[in-house]
Amino acid sequence: MKKAGILVLAVFLSALNGCDIFMQPVSPDGNLTITTGNGARSVSDDEARSFRYEFDFTGPRGESRYEKLSPGEESVNLSVSLGEWTINARAYKAFAGGEILVGTGSITYTVTPGKNSVLVFMELSGDYTVKEITAFTLAEVSGTISDTDDASGTITVTVPHGTDLTSIAPVFSHTGASVDAASGVARDFSGGPLSYTVTAADGSIRT
Repeated sequence: MKKAGILVLAVFLSALNGCDIFMQPVSPDGNLTITTGNGARSVSDDEARSFRYEFDFTGPRGESRYEKLSPGEESVNLSVSLGEWTINARAYKAFAGGEILVGTGSITYTVTPGKNSVLVFMELSGDYTVKEITAFTLAEVSGTISDTDDASGTITVTVPHGTDLTSIAPVFSHTGASVDAASGVARDFSGGPLSYTVTAADGSIRT
């Protein structure tokens, strides 16, 4: 699994805007607004708005809060005590097979009288960009998977002599959000190699 560089992650988080936090305290509490969804280079506004966000807050005297934003929601307002707060943020994206963690971030911030603002930089999760076939079996023979580059790879399977290749169902597992052909569904391999396209949660593909 490859990890993105820190600059990409920083841009992405500011991308998630995920965590543009504005605080306007009113004694003895602070009014805290979390806004998401603007400023990303690698993630569009529409994509950022499609994420589900979760926030854990730990504050003075052991105070704690949990808040979440559903896809399409861009802000949540809280009333919190003045003082030091640790904010942990997570972003998720739903797809047909479930949900993938997009990124996480954390910051400690002191809420003081007057207007406060803070940006939580989130680190892009490998689950968001990964897209690979991790195992492949044809006619009960396991294939050898070779990476060509970031955009493509090759699976080699040597099946027994006489195997009917006109209708044979490969069984495979994969990372990412989806594959263009389902595991266990028969395909015709008699004409030569066939392609499988794996799509990551971020929309990028690998063949």
